[in-house]
Amino acid sequence: MDAPLKKILRSLILELRHLLEGRYDEQGNHIAGDLERELNRLGIWRDRPPKPVSELPHLKEEEKQARQVIDAYISYRADAGISQNDAVEEFIRESAYTWVNRLFALRCMEARGIIDPVILQEETYGGRSMVHHRFAQHHPDLCTGEDDGLYSTLFDEFQRRSQELPDLFNPVSPAVKLRPSVVALKRCIGLFSEALPANGGVATEEVFTAPDAFGWAYQYWNLEEKDRVFEMVRTKKGAKIEGKDIIPATCIYTEDYMVKFLVQNSLGATWMMMHPESKLSASWEYYVKDADRAPNEKKPISEVTFLDPACGSGHFLIEAFDLFYEMYTEQGKIRDPSTICSSILNNNLFGIDIDERAVQITKAVLWMKAAERVFEKTQS
Repeated sequence: MDAPLKKILRSLILELRHLLEGRYDEQGNHIAGDLERELNRLGIWRDRPPKPVSELPHLKEEEKQARQVIDAYISYRADAGISQNDAVEEFIRESAYTWVNRLFALRCMEARGIIDPVILQEETYGGRSMVHHRFAQHHPDLCTGEDDGLYSTLFDEFQRRSQELPDLFNPVSPAVKLRPSVVALKRCIGLFSEALPANGGVATEEVFTAPDAFGWAYQYWNLEEKDRVFEMVRTKKGAKIEGKDIIPATCIYTEDYMVKFLVQNSLGATWMMMHPESKLSASWEYYVKDADRAPNEKKPISEVTFLDPACGSGHFLIEAFDLFYEMYTEQGKIRDPSTICSSILNNNLFGIDIDERAVQITKAVLWMKAAERVFEKTQS
């Protein structure tokens, strides 16, 4: 992803996080985001006892269910010695991240032609997305409220996408029980195609079709936390980076040219040592052709493995996927794109990371990479 697109993506992600989770002003005062205000409306605050549900007659059934989930989470964390303030902060953060992550994933999928548009709004459909418009035609009774059926459309899509990506789109995840307000949700969706604040530009299709978009989005999500952690270490005597601060502090991803260099001269070199006659390396920009490499014993491509022991959001695995696909194609024993992709994901690629969110993203980007390959074949 080039610099102008990164600038747009950075502006988009920070605006989405500030909108849902909140932010800190220049004096260090916390300004509550939409999800905290929604939590207050459900009778829960950081610094005072929860209000009994019996005293909240305005709550709808799904809001009562959300309240039960949040009460259970606060109680669970209290048993672990976590204060109510910290537990509420954790839940808001996880809810904000989950909502943004899902919307971002759907936007990436539709931009790549993998799914019909769920997020991108168009005048053709009266300001709705194609999928929202279709849902309203089939379920007009669910589209009479203030949200115009937007929540129902999204949860229907979450259910559908959970078949391929259960970790990312789990429809019963506790984090999505706390919903953004209708105004905030519509604003979030609008940001995916409108002009961004602070001259960030417009989030065009190119932002979401970039192979490493998901990884950079996650790095920008952690940007302000990373700055906070390093400022703490710099200014507080004896401060250490530990616990929950390890992930944002280490959330730094490798630039594209470095990824290509390392993968082409490890996995690529392995292939060329097994197949000196191969022409694949001619298209590898960063491959060192005059290195002293001895021939290797040949083995089936399905037995060649690539492990990233700190995979983050999968930048190295994405590049390795492309090289493996070239290798399968050159070998010629398997020609069906779907079968090749299945073999790559099941036999060739492996990754490890301490950050469960990053692993979740890696699974998503590799699935999208495979789906793109299959989609390209069906269109040719």
